[in-house]
Amino acid sequence: MRRFWFACLFCLVSLPSFSQIYRVQENAAPVVASRADNPWELSVGVFATTGELYTASRRSVFKNELGFSFRLLYSLNRWASLGVEGGFPRAESAPPAVDEYRVWRAGVAGKFTVTKDTNPRAYIITGVGVIQRRLTSAYWNTDEDSAPYAKIGWGIEAVLSDRWVIGLEAYGLYDTAPQLNQFFSVPHRWTAGAQFQTGFKF
Repeated sequence: MRRFWFACLFCLVSLPSFSQIYRVQENAAPVVASRADNPWELSVGVFATTGELYTASRRSVFKNELGFSFRLLYSLNRWASLGVEGGFPRAESAPPAVDEYRVWRAGVAGKFTVTKDTNPRAYIITGVGVIQRRLTSAYWNTDEDSAPYAKIGWGIEAVLSDRWVIGLEAYGLYDTAPQLNQFFSVPHRWTAGAQFQTGFKF
């Protein structure tokens, strides 16, 4: 996990420094196809967050979340795209207290390109939606809870062809209801995350 965070931090710091090298000249061929040719973008990725789960006695049961994500965006113009997103952390267990703890989220997303004429290029990612949590224990029945979330972050992506991009994001996610039940809670409303992803335009 520590290596994953260091790798993400290194990429976020180093990639912008090379953006000017690949700046698109006026008489150069475009790096990507026009919006009319490929208005949709489907991306999948892997992510890690600082999400935790605490007991009522403030003892940490889980630290960090690893999982998979997807995003489907439609390009409105050269700098703005809107669509849907989802995240699916892997299920966790901590016997005998917790048999299974599962979290997923789904919502709408916005992507706003800041440096549209560079490669790599930078963008802002935003999102709002719902987080669903489910906790199963041998001591009681399954507890489920859902709550709205808000997300904002910064990303860097490299355009490899007119249809293929890869990128890295760092973001903060705000959970509006961190209390799961009387025994377990999420200690912090804000969690930080990093995500590596690849996308295809069509």
